[in-house]
Amino acid sequence: MPHYTSFDKLIQAVSSLHKAHPDWTRLDGNETGGNRTAWATFRYNYKDWKIHSDTRIDKLLDASKIAEAGEKPFKLAQTDQGTPCLHLAGQMEENADGLYIYLKE
Repeated sequence: MPHYTSFDKLIQAVSSLHKAHPDWTRLDGNETGGNRTAWATFRYNYKDWKIHSDTRIDKLLDASKIAEAGEKPFKLAQTDQGTPCLHLAGQMEENADGLYIYLKE
């Protein structure tokens, strides 16, 4: 599993994947079902985070657009079990909604 030293480097990899597979909606290429396999880890806000393979590509690209606008792309949240996770900034719901990023332990 690759590790990216920044969110920008992660987005470069996601963009390359999206270019190679424009029909994929998720990092793993599947349309349905969970996939908690870590696709990659990356450094964000002085911490290492793991991103699950069932994360939606469009959610990551939305986060990239927020970052390009000079804003923080994520807000810190917690799962029901108390695990730190990241949600898309500006997202009203308090659920992952296709963005599965958790603090790497």
